[in-house]
Amino acid sequence: MSIINDALKKAQAKLEERGKKAELKDVTKMEPSDKAAPPAAKPKPQPSMKKKKAWHRTVSFLVVLFLIIAGVLTASVFYLWERSHKTSSETGVVQRSYRPAPLSSHKSAPGKLELNGVSYIDSRRVALINNEIYEVGDTVGKYTINSIEHDLVLLQDAEGNITTLKVR
Repeated sequence: MSIINDALKKAQAKLEERGKKAELKDVTKMEPSDKAAPPAAKPKPQPSMKKKKAWHRTVSFLVVLFLIIAGVLTASVFYLWERSHKTSSETGVVQRSYRPAPLSSHKSAPGKLELNGVSYIDSRRVALINNEIYEVGDTVGKYTINSIEHDLVLLQDAEGNITTLKVR
């Protein structure tokens, strides 16, 4: 305990020396101009530069990421559109780079006639026989087309026999 007592005595002695050197003014006897100004309001702490930089990096990263994704999507859409639509510079006609699937996956037997469908082209009836287009008066094999109805076609051979084809 003697060490603590010695330290306390030294500290008290230093305080007494300072008290003699500096004369304390009595605040009650001071004039208004001598009084200290009230302490100013505490300034708001500014965000640290590290936080600002981290925020800017995050926003910059997100903007760059968004631009990259938008660019990739735009390029993909443009590429697919270009690939599917090619126009001839002379005619302006759209040409597709793919071929449509055939109308029928099965082939009809040679010599056998199969009516695939009946339709109108420019207000005239046409028949789709063995996946080829025919009109009234055309010859299909040994038959001539006499008439094309809604769901059937009448064919006539050289001997005058009439054959009827119906849509399957």
